[in-house]
Amino acid sequence: MVRIAAKTAGAYLRYTLDGSTPTGGLSGNGTEIAAANGRISFGVGPREKTLKAIAYKPGLADSSIAEGIYVYESPY
Repeated sequence: MVRIAAKTAGAYLRYTLDGSTPTGGLSGNGTEIAAANGRISFGVGPREKTLKAIAYKPGLADSSIAEGIYVYESPY
């Protein structure tokens, strides 16, 4: 599980796991979650996943894009 957050109360997050760029707004690109939650669960499998996220709230400018690369490493 990965946790992402925004400091702005009432903000939303949009994220992608396929390398595409998320966008804010009501019809933005990516999966939307409330910033208060911020939990993303995904299996990485044998390959890496690129997580990109943006925070937005109506009436405010969108945040910059945050990006992280996650790779599953077997303990064996």
